[in-house]
Amino acid sequence: MSFDGMFDGCWHVFLDVGANVGQQSDAVFNTTTLGEGGVGPSLLNAFEHVFGEQPERRRSVCVLGIEANPHHSRRLLAMQAAHRANGWRTTFLTRTAAANKDGWATFYLDQIAPARHH
Repeated sequence: MSFDGMFDGCWHVFLDVGANVGQQSDAVFNTTTLGEGGVGPSLLNAFEHVFGEQPERRRSVCVLGIEANPHHSRRLLAMQAAHRANGWRTTFLTRTAAANKDGWATFYLDQIAPARHH
């Protein structure tokens, strides 16, 4: 992956390290993330304080999310595509971990039960 130009035009970059399913990344641009299972109003207030109100954030903030858990990759990449379709600059590095040094680490995954369909 090339990072050339990825943050051109960004006044701010929101780093979502350990993005999980991307709730905080989504909340930068999308206030409908608020509510049950979503982020709380205090985080949205913090985004407004640091990055400005939602219309300004959509123009001036770029999001870089990093998530090692492969179970979240499909959802994060779908969110990335949806954000980009709206002109919001979001990039997720999936199956990727962040650390303060180079090397190898063991990553343990919980078993996820198969989805049940009605």
